Amino acid sequence: MALSWYLLNPFKIMNGALDKPHMQARAIKLKNELYGRCERHELTEQECRGADEYLNRVLDVLEEYAY
Repeated sequence: MALSWYLLNPFKIMNGALDKPHMQARAIKLKNELYGRCERHELTEQECRGADEYLNRVLDVLEEYAY
């Protein structure tokens, strides 16, 4: 019973470990948020370019990992 509850529960308890797909998804969400802020002119063009460059670097580093 407890195991089936755990498998069906959408709010599973995390063990603190991060994996590649979750980190990539979070970085992409940050890029989308950045894009929106840049489109609304909440940031300067220089800030947008710099933040975008570093988020791309994060995604590049994540590509180096197998899992």
